[in-house]
Amino acid sequence: MRTRLPYPRLLRAGAKYKQEEEPEEWMMFFRRTGRLRKEYDEKLLAQLNQFKQHWQQEKSLLEISFDPSEEVICQTKVAEAKYIFLLREAKQRKVTFYRA
Repeated sequence: MRTRLPYPRLLRAGAKYKQEEEPEEWMMFFRRTGRLRKEYDEKLLAQLNQFKQHWQQEKSLLEISFDPSEEVICQTKVAEAKYIFLLREAKQRKVTFYRA
């Protein structure tokens, strides 16, 4: 079975392109990909904001503490690592966050 290309084929040298009736499936796939990417980018930004707030809260608790326990220090480092991981993921995906 031959697969159809998403672009028109050339009939012969110097001739115009032949527009075949192509199924819209491949176009639907790319539209869906864009919509999914946008949806997951929004989720990533929401998680990024949530983890940033959590890390800042843990950091302020650590600074306020007179004698912080090892558990509090570890929780702060874990919160920072999660935030940095999501920040790198957002940078890799080239996600931008505009504040209004």
